[in-house]
Amino acid sequence: MNIYSPIEEHQVFLNYRGEELRYSFVSHLIDAFERRGIDFVVDIYEQRGKDLKNLFVRIQESRIVLAIFSTRYAESSWCMDELVKIKKLADKEKLRVISIFYKVRPRDVRKQTGEFGDNFWTLARASSGDQIKKWKDALERICDKMGLSLGDKSCEAGFVKKIVEEVQKVIAAIRIGEKEDDFGKKRKNNCSCECEIPIFKRCKTRKLLARDVRKQTGEFGEKFWTLAKASSGAQIKKWKEALECISDKMGLSLRDKCSEADFVKEVVKEVKRVIAAIGLEEEEINRMFVSELSSIVGT
Repeated sequence: MNIYSPIEEHQVFLNYRGEELRYSFVSHLIDAFERRGIDFVVDIYEQRGKDLKNLFVRIQESRIVLAIFSTRYAESSWCMDELVKIKKLADKEKLRVISIFYKVRPRDVRKQTGEFGDNFWTLARASSGDQIKKWKDALERICDKMGLSLGDKSCEAGFVKKIVEEVQKVIAAIRIGEKEDDFGKKRKNNCSCECEIPIFKRCKTRKLLARDVRKQTGEFGEKFWTLAKASSGAQIKKWKEALECISDKMGLSLRDKCSEADFVKEVVKEVKRVIAAIGLEEEEINRMFVSELSSIVGT
């Protein structure tokens, strides 16, 4: 068993019928990946038993899978079993799948018809009902994803280029998603309560002191503890943590002798400011995406 490239953060796993495509279409795809510096994993020899388990591990380690469907794909129980594994991970959103239809119609793959279907049902005759159901589910699920198709009279060189571009887009999207997650985590308040606190959350206390809300004192506290008497200790703890966490945010306060009309204007102004700030963040994320994609395409 030979594997191209070490394990990498954004490696691409190639799922395909080796006997049909290994030394033709897939070899051109591998060459394009190497020239573009895209990390990938691909089997060289179709060996049974131990090597299949190793490939399952490599699928789990991958971030992207190219499921390359061809007319002879369904001849191989190996290909089909890999696809079942891929479906399970895709359902859990642990990897991205790009469907490639190499000189085969997507609907023939999805519905197991045509020459693809003939090969599938030939394999199915020697297989169990449970196995066939898993294969059919995997084919239908993966084929529901947006894919790329190459017809009989299409240019393979152009098709390979299109696949490389699509892979680069997905890699860029993954990286942007990771940066966005890291950005959100850094800005998220360290709160032990089981509540999601939006970055720009503002608390508005009306005609009471913010500290009474935070510490459950005063008239607010009296009502809180009246409710607490009929509640469990765990529930009370969650309520207290939520009140303290939310009230720690910068807020707006209306006192007894202040104008409600002016206060409403102030609240509206603050909401507009937050909406504008969110828009700026989205623009920054978009700029990051374009920059990341340009750097990848330019390599």
